[in-house]
Amino acid sequence: MPHGAYLHIPFCLSKCSYCDFFSVIGEEESIPAYTEAICKEIRLYADRELAVDTIFFGGGTPSYIPAADLGRILDTLRDCFAIANDAEVTCETNPETVDPAKLSEFLALGINRLSLGVQSFHNHELQQMGRAHDAGRAVQCFKEAREAGFTNVSMDLISALPEMSLQSWQDNLERLVELQPDHLSAYTLEYHPGTKFERERTLGLLKPAQEFLERDMYLDTIRFLEGHGYGHYEISNFAKPGFECRHNLKYWRHEPYLAFGTSAHGFDGRRRYWNHRSLKRYLDDIEKGVRPIVESETLDESQIQLEQLMLGMRTRIGIEWDRALPSEVPANLFSQQGGRVSLTANGFVLYEAVCAAFAGEL
Repeated sequence: MPHGAYLHIPFCLSKCSYCDFFSVIGEEESIPAYTEAICKEIRLYADRELAVDTIFFGGGTPSYIPAADLGRILDTLRDCFAIANDAEVTCETNPETVDPAKLSEFLALGINRLSLGVQSFHNHELQQMGRAHDAGRAVQCFKEAREAGFTNVSMDLISALPEMSLQSWQDNLERLVELQPDHLSAYTLEYHPGTKFERERTLGLLKPAQEFLERDMYLDTIRFLEGHGYGHYEISNFAKPGFECRHNLKYWRHEPYLAFGTSAHGFDGRRRYWNHRSLKRYLDDIEKGVRPIVESETLDESQIQLEQLMLGMRTRIGIEWDRALPSEVPANLFSQQGGRVSLTANGFVLYEAVCAAFAGEL
């Protein structure tokens, strides 16, 4: 089975209020050493017989580093693995970190999919989130990507921000469909430990959106985007036909993927492993010529079944199911067709509770 390859680029211009991913601010001088290290790590896994058909640069802000560094990493992957001719190559991109010339460089390197971190089309919401761009720059960046030749562009939006109204969220969706990106990730704000938003919530400095508003925003998102030609193929993701993110589908289908860089997680179908969440420790291990894995776990059959359930239920196609249906789950939260069970829109709202009920029947 072809693998995916995830590469974590931790460098950022600034830290967003909601972000709990590993990132480093103000360490631009470390970029050359990090590029060298991630190339060395790739070589530690080299297998010319191993097929790779998706590559995903995540972060952090991958678009923050020079295009030449991304190109060097891609060349190393091509040297070490059997990269498919039609591989999907995604780069997470923040609008303030690119210009038309850099976007053209990305395309020339073989990057064929952009994931734009827009988050909102309202400047006051962008400021609240600590984003470094404004709404005008987000729109302009999308247009520059199209002009550069990108035919597969995704956008991220975040709902249920503190003080966000249903109308404000609807405005975001309307402005998005005016641009017609090929894919959308619409996330509901979560308060992760260690983030600025979580600290402010604990101190009573902000008021989280009420649950009913989160629900209404989520259900309105599904109705609106499906009405404008975007298929709801995963709990938070929508795409025009044929533009589903092939790399992320590997996660949800429990397929194998390689992982490179600080804090990156990999999976071989049974064993899961993850790298140091520390730039220094990562670089030190690479300097020693050892894989920078901080921990790993080998899943037993029951764990594999549970993960396949939890991940598969995130998608519209759901999972194969030949067991008894949990009696405590209302019929309007799921559908059953041809030996498969999947969640309805209302089921996605209660995803964790519904999955827990199904897990009880394993």
